[in-house]
Amino acid sequence: MANKALLEEPQPPIPAFAPYDRVLTPLDGSTLAETALPLARLIATRAGIAIKLIRALEGRAEAEAAVTHLRGIAESLGADYELTTPDESVADWILEQVDARTLLVMATHGRSGVGELIAGSVAMSLVRESYLPVLLVGPGVTAPLTAPNTVVVALDGGPFAEEILPFAASFARWLGAEVQLVQALRGNQGDSGPPGDVLETGYVMRKARELRNATGVSASYEILHGGPVSALTLYMAGRTDAILAMTTHARVGVAANVFGSVTAGCLRNSGVPVLTCQPLDV
Repeated sequence: MANKALLEEPQPPIPAFAPYDRVLTPLDGSTLAETALPLARLIATRAGIAIKLIRALEGRAEAEAAVTHLRGIAESLGADYELTTPDESVADWILEQVDARTLLVMATHGRSGVGELIAGSVAMSLVRESYLPVLLVGPGVTAPLTAPNTVVVALDGGPFAEEILPFAASFARWLGAEVQLVQALRGNQGDSGPPGDVLETGYVMRKARELRNATGVSASYEILHGGPVSALTLYMAGRTDAILAMTTHARVGVAANVFGSVTAGCLRNSGVPVLTCQPLDV
């Protein structure tokens, strides 16, 4: 079904959340962690705010080389930096530096399950404990990026997924981007009733209208077909100026910390950064 732009006159915008005044990017000396830097730089430049790079050390042995490396990156970006050996866990140390006006931009493996590595578990812990959105750069983000012009919000018809909407709208207004609400449907309702997209279009259309009226952002909607990960991956393919926004069930499992399967799948496969949060009531 074709994209439907809403025609209602925009209402006076009301802020959902305070705008960000800095970008914070944790590094660990790995090439993976540094894949978040281009996006952090693009967002900070577009918004006219500062970047701060932080790194936790495991011991004094690596300190000199780590300082030299981090200083070089910071100087190339015009960023502040901090390097320390925290007494608490890495995730807790990072959380101490995050508030509602800090946009956390970091890389992650985006893995779900026993094989998850440290970069994934730290990112997951930050999402789970902060209850604020974290902008994650997964391993599939390889194409040259431009500053986001579209925030694509993944909905599923339920209230849990809708919890990302105020954050997505605030982010879009902050960067002058548009919001697009999408819902993936696995198939039609059956021969006895109307097609699934006919039934469900009303939901995303209504949510887009509500978002526009409440926040003043430009909002549109789209119905996708297939499983959520495959449909979102296909829809986001080649979109270097967009990010995906969704809630996640970041939780502690028996063997490992895990992201929800849809979030993990999109981090691995969508090829775009993912703005995600875990709602307070989970």
